[in-house]
Amino acid sequence: MPDDRRDPSRSRHLLSGLTQFPSTSRLAALINAHAPACRDGAFHVETCRVTDVIAGRRDTLFALVDATVVHAFDGGRSSRRLVFQRFPDQASAVEEARKVFRRLRHRARTQGLKQDFRPWAGFIPEERVLLVPFPFDYRLPALVPACDPRTAGARLADLLGVEVTNCVVAPVRYVPHKRCQVRYDLTAADGATVSVFGKLRTANQSEREVAWMQSLHASFAAGGVAATPAPIGYVGDWGMLVQRAAPGETLYALQRNTQDRIEIYERTGEALAVLHTTPLDHLPSHLVPDELAMLLTMLQKTRLPPAELRTASEVLDWLTRTATLVPLSPAGTSHRDFYDKQVLAGPDGVWLIDFDTLAHAPHVIDVGNFIAHLRLRERQGYLTHHRARSAAIGFLNGYRRHRPVDDHAVDWCVAAALLRLAGVYVVRPEWSHLSGPLLADAMECLPMSSTVHRRVLCDERRTVAP
Repeated sequence: MPDDRRDPSRSRHLLSGLTQFPSTSRLAALINAHAPACRDGAFHVETCRVTDVIAGRRDTLFALVDATVVHAFDGGRSSRRLVFQRFPDQASAVEEARKVFRRLRHRARTQGLKQDFRPWAGFIPEERVLLVPFPFDYRLPALVPACDPRTAGARLADLLGVEVTNCVVAPVRYVPHKRCQVRYDLTAADGATVSVFGKLRTANQSEREVAWMQSLHASFAAGGVAATPAPIGYVGDWGMLVQRAAPGETLYALQRNTQDRIEIYERTGEALAVLHTTPLDHLPSHLVPDELAMLLTMLQKTRLPPAELRTASEVLDWLTRTATLVPLSPAGTSHRDFYDKQVLAGPDGVWLIDFDTLAHAPHVIDVGNFIAHLRLRERQGYLTHHRARSAAIGFLNGYRRHRPVDDHAVDWCVAAALLRLAGVYVVRPEWSHLSGPLLADAMECLPMSSTVHRRVLCDERRTVAP
C-alpha cells in the first residue's frame, strides 16, 4: 500500500474523503453533545471509527460508525453501531431530517422500541447530519426484528422446523435504505448448530427468488464445477430470503492474505460460465442502455473533483459512442455484481454467493466487472501487477472453456466498471485517492482497436502469462 509521505495525491484525496464527515475525534464529541443518552450523562463515547461511507439517494451520504461507549454507572464498555446521514443542502437539511426522524420515531413507538431508538438519535445542525442507531432504517423496517435474537430465532425455527435454543445475530453487510445481509448462528435443542444468512432489501422480493436460488443450486450441483448455497425459504412479511451458509473464505480475503492460487481464478471463470448457462424465468432486464443510464446517474451525483469529473465524462462519452461493441447476445442470466467478494474458496471448491442483482443482461458485463476489480485490488496493493494480470488471464481461460467472449466487449465492460468504481470509492475515506488512477485505467482500457495499451490489465489479458 502506498505511503502517504511518498504519495502527495493520496494525502490530498484522503483528506478530501474524510472531510465528507468530521474527524473521528470530532464525531465522538458530536455524539456526546447530541445523543440524549450521552447528553444526559448516562453514557460517554470514548472512541469511534468510520467503517464505510456510502452515497445515497438525492445526494445524501451515509457514514457507518462503530463507537466504543462507556457506561457512567459502572465504567463498563460496549460497542454500538450508529449511522450518520448527511444531507447535501443546508436550506432543506433540517426539514428532510425531521421527516426521516418522525418516520423512525413513529415506527419505534409502534414496535415498542422507543427506549432503544430515542437515546441514540439526534440531529446535528452544524454538520447537516442525522444520527440514527442501527438497526433502525425507515426503508428497511424489518431490519429491527431481523436483528433481534429472540424474534429472529423464533422465525427461523419455524422456517427450519427445529427448536432453536440460541440465536447469535451478526449483520455483515449493510447499505442504508437499500439492503442488509445478516448471519445467524443457530443452536438447536439437540445441540446441533447451523449457520444461515438472511437477506433483506427494499426492492420488492417474492418467493420467486427462492425458485431462482433452487434452480441455480441444482444447476451448479449438476455441473460439478462449483456450488451455490441452498435456499431454505422466504420470510414473507420481512421480505427476507434465507439461505444456508457456504464454507470457505472470499477470494478477496485470500488475496489480502496472499493465499489465492491461479487455479481458483480459472475455476471462478468456469463457475461464472455455469451461471450464464442457467435459464431463469422473469428476471429483470439490464441491457447496455441501462448500464449507460446508471453511469450517467452516478456522474450527476458524484463527488469527484472537477478535473476527474471531466475525465469521467470523457470516458462515459466514449462508452456511449462505442456501445455497439457489446453484442446483444449472448445475454441471459447474469449476476450483474460479480467480483471477488462474491466468490468463496474452501476445501470443497468454489462457491458463488450474493445473487441480489440477478438480471437478464449481456454476459460480458459480469466478465468485465470481475476483471475491473482485479485492477482495483492492484491499486489497493492487495495484488501485484503480475499477479493481477495472471489472475485475469486464468479467469478468462476458465470462462472461455465453456463460453465465448469478445475481446473488445470485455474492454468496454472493464472501462465501464472502472468508471463506476471511481465514483464509488471517491467517498470512501481510506481509498478516495484511487478515483483518479481508476479513471486513468478506464481511459486506457477504452476499446480502440488501432491502439495497443501495454500497461492496462484488460489488454495484457490477451497474452499468455509467464
